[in-house]
Amino acid sequence: MNDRLIGLRSALFGSDRAEAVSYTQPPAGPVEVMAIRYEDPAEAGLAPTGRARRLVRFEIRQADLPGKPGAADSLTDAAGTAWRVKGDVEADGTVGVWRFTAERAG
Repeated sequence: MNDRLIGLRSALFGSDRAEAVSYTQPPAGPVEVMAIRYEDPAEAGLAPTGRARRLVRFEIRQADLPGKPGAADSLTDAAGTAWRVKGDVEADGTVGVWRFTAERAG
């Protein structure tokens, strides 16, 4: 891995761009980790229930999770909004992060 890239990414996780989330990866209990959220207004739409759907992307350091994020995983942000991992899980070994799409739960 490129030490310079890892250093820059670590600085980003230590900035106000990152937020504390509670991440649950069954069967383990929740862990507190820092995440970076990327919102795309184009990802908004209607869920099958007719409620507004909201999809966002999160980035979490690989070292902070015991394994690859999956569909059974969930996270709760600092505002108390619950999210579930929707898919598109990408491992970026260059900077040591997981990136994935999440959908508002419920």
